[in-house]
Amino acid sequence: MAFKTPGLLLLLMLSLLMRSNVMAFVPKAPARSSFISWERGLISSTLPSTSRISATIADLSTTRSTLKDKLAAAGRGGLLSYGILNCAYYVSVTMATYVYYLKSGSELLLIPSTVTSMRDRLVMAITKMSKIAAIVWAGSQITKAFRIGAAIATAPLSEKLLDKFGSSNKQRSFSLLCRGLLSFTFFFYAALIIFTAIR
Repeated sequence: MAFKTPGLLLLLMLSLLMRSNVMAFVPKAPARSSFISWERGLISSTLPSTSRISATIADLSTTRSTLKDKLAAAGRGGLLSYGILNCAYYVSVTMATYVYYLKSGSELLLIPSTVTSMRDRLVMAITKMSKIAAIVWAGSQITKAFRIGAAIATAPLSEKLLDKFGSSNKQRSFSLLCRGLLSFTFFFYAALIIFTAIR
């Protein structure tokens, strides 16, 4: 099954995630009963209680907050690992999405040739890139727990990196590495915006 856009793939992933958490409460319709009687029975007796839904949401929130607490306990190495993983995620997924829309000839990245002012072209390019950024951000929310877990696991490697680059002052090297990651991501997005405006 081929997907025409990454957005459809993202929606499928979201629906599967929601189905695995919520649909466990909803029974399947019996094969030989009428739909109306099944629907009435579903509404009257088998919908999950709000307490069960609240408990499921609380469990998910607890898992995420537990991971965040573990990440904070991992110290600078954990935060640096999380920053590296975030940078890698945003740059790679943005580039893949951008190339997909570029190759498909989608109107998402096309700026009309009637727009001749570079300022107007840049404004339109920023607007178009914000739509791609929204797709990428939605995907990042799905993979956030995985990235936090991977950051916790790779925290010792980041500590070694900090030791190697900043044996005299770890705080300064941590600050420089974080600035470098943020600057790289900023210039990557700026380059895509400029490329969209001039092509």
